[in-house]
Order: sequence, then structure tokens, then C-alpha cells
Amino acid sequence: MKIREASREDLKTIKALLPYLVAFTVPEDRDSEDFWMSDYDLYQKIVEGSRKDGFALVVEVSNQVLATALVSFRDEILSGQPSSHLEVIVVHPDYHGTGIAQNLLEVCENKAKERGAYCMTLHAYHKNMRARSFYEKLNYRGEFLRYRKVLQGSKASMLTQRKTS
Repeated sequence: MKIREASREDLKTIKALLPYLVAFTVPEDRDSEDFWMSDYDLYQKIVEGSRKDGFALVVEVSNQVLATALVSFRDEILSGQPSSHLEVIVVHPDYHGTGIAQNLLEVCENKAKERGAYCMTLHAYHKNMRARSFYEKLNYRGEFLRYRKVLQGSKASMLTQRKTS
């Protein structure tokens, strides 16, 4: 297993892996792509060098990319200390349970620490119990709940209603 910086040549494979992030039932008013398309945009910017505030890694086994992670840097929301944020970590489902994700996350944490991050944050969808238990096993702790309400009658909600009809 080899963990390395992602390159432009990896972007197509990364884009194919990202839908595996949505390993849960998507709410009716959401499109599964909503959960990963902005991550792909960030991957492109970081890999191509137009954004310097993060890094992207891939895991190769037998010259095949099986996993990826994307980390950005920002100030911690409460303390303001330098922080890192795990935007994405995804492993091809055929390789779940092999330790790839844990090894990849450890490398991400070490790289973030080397770049001065005080902590690493991440988001996990509340119904994605597999992801949540993985992070909790690695000593990540929940801090916030995000609430959301679709505002009926707004232009965006009417577009969503047409899309789901």
C-alpha cells in the first residue's frame, strides 16, 4: 500500500470514488451528488494548485487508486486556533475493513500537525452510523448538530420540488 499526494491524473478516479461517500439513505429533497460535487471542485483546485490551503492524498495498491482523502486548513470555529478539516475520506467498498481508511486518516493527521494544525474537524451525516462509529473509534467526538429546514415557497425549494417530481 502506497499513500501519496494526488495528481491531475488521479482526478478521474477520485471522481469515481466520491459517490461512495453517500452510503446512506439520502433525504427526499437532496440529490446524492449534493454530498460530494463541491468536494470534487475543491479537489480540482488543490490538485491543480489554484488553492494552497489543503492537500489531497490517494492510496494505491498494485498501481490502482482505492482510496482518497482531502484536507483543508482553516481557523478552528470556537478557539480561532489553526485547524485542519477532513473534507473527504473514502475507500472503495471492496476494500472496507482492511485498515486503509485508518492508515490514510493517520497520515492526514500527521501532515496537518506538521503544517501547524491544532486539531482536525470533520462532518459526518447524522444517519451515517458506519462513518460515525469509525471516527469515534479513532477518538473524534461530536460537538455540534446542524439543523436544516427547507423554506417552502422559496425559489430554491420550488426548483427542488420540480427536480423530485
